[in-house]
Amino acid sequence: MEIKDSYKAQYKMRTTGKNGMTTIITLPPMVVEREASKRGLTVAEFIEQFRVVAHFNNFEGVFYTFEEPKQKVEAPSRREATKPVLDELFELRRKLKEGGT
Repeated sequence: MEIKDSYKAQYKMRTTGKNGMTTIITLPPMVVEREASKRGLTVAEFIEQFRVVAHFNNFEGVFYTFEEPKQKVEAPSRREATKPVLDELFELRRKLKEGGT
């Protein structure tokens, strides 16, 4: 589908998460800068305060908008988010040192 008078760039998709079930795309910096500027925010403030919302299903492709979350979402700190994985890795390391599995 061709959208007239629009910026167009191609970006590689990357997978992440358990079994690669999450796909990550990159937004062009100029898009985020423009949206932040329209709202009188810095890029960092905009990224902190807004979420990207994907609209799809009844037309070809995906349409993205930026919206403030209805509820304030408290993101865990990096330490809190990685603690369960690190705990598991340290436990595995301890078992390996002890000669077990």
